[in-house]
Amino acid sequence: MQPSLITFDGNSASTTWNSEWQCDGDIGGICTLGNPEYYFVATQVGNATNTLRSAAPELTTTRSSAICPDGIVQLPEECDDGNTYNNDSCIYPTCQNAICGDNFIRIGVEQCDGNNLSCVLNSYNGVQTCNAQCNGFNSCAATEYCGDLKKNGNEFCDGDSISCNVNG
Repeated sequence: MQPSLITFDGNSASTTWNSEWQCDGDIGGICTLGNPEYYFVATQVGNATNTLRSAAPELTTTRSSAICPDGIVQLPEECDDGNTYNNDSCIYPTCQNAICGDNFIRIGVEQCDGNNLSCVLNSYNGVQTCNAQCNGFNSCAATEYCGDLKKNGNEFCDGDSISCNVNG
């Protein structure tokens, strides 16, 4: 932990810092029982002989709200792996567990997730959507067709007339 700057105002001073803490009880990786204890030693630079310890009455600590990502799982976080990557098991900036359908591809687990591929079906452009398990793509579905009033694919024309030559 690096030293923190202290702001003095008359006879009192204030500062902020990150400290290590110990949970009183843990269920599923989430600190759930009681308030955690903060363990540290602070020395006043102006008076190096006066050392404040975490239990000193002059020192007040408060637990901060969850910060994603800081590597500490705190409610309402489901996970907190300490990074901002979205291709692993924990999604940033919400610190929720990665699932199929969250639009992030988990490397080594999912082949797709909310993304589509372009494809061609019978000379018509189409799209392959990611399947419900995120482990592959559905069959190609044409987004163009004969009768859509657009000349596309191998069409020489496209209209509402049955005599329009579709196959060229």
